[in-house]
Amino acid sequence: MAAKVLYEKAQMIDPDANKACNMGLCLINRTRYNEARSVLEDVLYGRIPGSEDGRTRKRAEELLLELESKQPQPDLSDLLGLNLDEELLMGLRRW
Repeated sequence: MAAKVLYEKAQMIDPDANKACNMGLCLINRTRYNEARSVLEDVLYGRIPGSEDGRTRKRAEELLLELESKQPQPDLSDLLGLNLDEELLMGLRRW
């Protein structure tokens, strides 16, 4: 928590893409994935000074991949409001 506060204050004083990546990592480690994604996307889309540096952009991309690997994958049947097993059985019955 203290690290996040320090990164936020540092960004207010002197915004920097490298510090943004550090904050993104901090947020990933605290499982605050949406906030981390927002910060890292700011780097990728060039919204923060220093975003044009290739190494920093690559780091942001790597951190986003790490974030994706840590997030649980959504159950598509839940998103669609379907129970796929029931739907499959209903389809088979129609045949």
